[in-house]
Amino acid sequence: MATVQLERFDFLDNLGFAPGQTRSWEHGPFNPFGRALVVTAQPFDASSQDRTLVVTEIRHRSTDFNQRFIGYTIRNTGVDTVIIYYVFLGWISP
Repeated sequence: MATVQLERFDFLDNLGFAPGQTRSWEHGPFNPFGRALVVTAQPFDASSQDRTLVVTEIRHRSTDFNQRFIGYTIRNTGVDTVIIYYVFLGWISP
């Protein structure tokens, strides 16, 4: 049976995350060996606006000290600026 772990990160972008812009983040250190990773980005719900975020890249970086970091890039593909958004990292392991 698989084990699922979920981590949530909340972001407030006071300058505004405008359409077409990207934001890149990195978290860690993690131990990703033998686990699958899913990254999703969700804008704060405002039903009167078109806010769409897409995760365009997921990166894995390791250091000389055997530490591992997960990085990702998010793009605003909607037509409205995003101020608040959430990122969820889901780890699935056997």
